[in-house]
Amino acid sequence: MAGQARKLLGMYGWDPEDGFHNAVWSGTLVLDAPCAYLDISHQNGRIALTPEGDPLRAFVRLPEPLTHYDPDTGAVWVGGRGPMSTGDDVILAGSEGWQIEWNANEDDRTHDFESVFQRESGCPAHVSFYAASMSPPASAEQEATVDLDARELLSGLFPWDTEQLSHDVGENAVLTIEPPCVYAEASGRYFVRLPRPLVRFDSETNSIWYKTRGPFTTGDEITLQGGPERSVYGSESYEGGCSARGDWHATWISPSNS
Repeated sequence: MAGQARKLLGMYGWDPEDGFHNAVWSGTLVLDAPCAYLDISHQNGRIALTPEGDPLRAFVRLPEPLTHYDPDTGAVWVGGRGPMSTGDDVILAGSEGWQIEWNANEDDRTHDFESVFQRESGCPAHVSFYAASMSPPASAEQEATVDLDARELLSGLFPWDTEQLSHDVGENAVLTIEPPCVYAEASGRYFVRLPRPLVRFDSETNSIWYKTRGPFTTGDEITLQGGPERSVYGSESYEGGCSARGDWHATWISPSNS
C-alpha cells in the first residue's frame, strides 16, 4: 500500500557535489511511497504547466548517499536538510530527465504518461528530475543560485532518464576532452553529446564520470552507445566552439574492455 514502503524508488547512487545541475524547480513535495514527486509551480522561475494547461508533476530522483527517508513519519532529509513531508513547499536544484514530449501520441497529441513511464518506474509523472539538492525555500533559493552560477559545464549535454529506450550495441572510440568539448576519435573526430543527469565533469583532473563509472580521461579507449548522427567532409562548428566532422549522440559510456 502506498505510504508504507520502506524506501523511495528511483534514487541514483552517487554524490552530486561535483555534478550536473543546471536547473532550479520549485513546488509542492508529495511523498507517496515508494514514489517521490514534485507538483511543480515554477521551472527556472517560470510557471510550469503541461501543453494542455494542466498541473505538471515530476518524478523526483534523489541522491542515495545524501538522502534519508523515514517511512514511519513519511519525512525525508536530503543533504542534512529536513524533515520535509508531503505538502511542504520545496526548491530542487538539479537537472531535468524524462520529458512529456517523449511520450506524446502523434495522432492526437495527447500525453498519456502512464503508458510508458509508469510501466518502467512504477511512479507515473509527466517529467522526471534528478535532484542534487532539495530544501525548504528559505534555505535553498540562495544556495541553488550559487551552485548554478559556479558550475563549469560541458557543451552538448542533453536531458535523459534511465527509462528511455537506447540501443544495446556500443561502438569503440578514443576519448578526447578539451573543455567545454568532448570528442570521440573514430575514423575522424566527432563531437560527443552526453546525457546531462548522468555525466559529471571534474575540471581539476579534466575527467568525466558516467553514473558511477570513471574517471574517463583523454586517450582512454571507450565504448559509446549508438554512433555518429551526422558525418561530413571537413568539419562543422557546434556549441561552445567545438569543431568536428559530425556529432555523436551517446546515452552511455564505458571502458572499451568492459
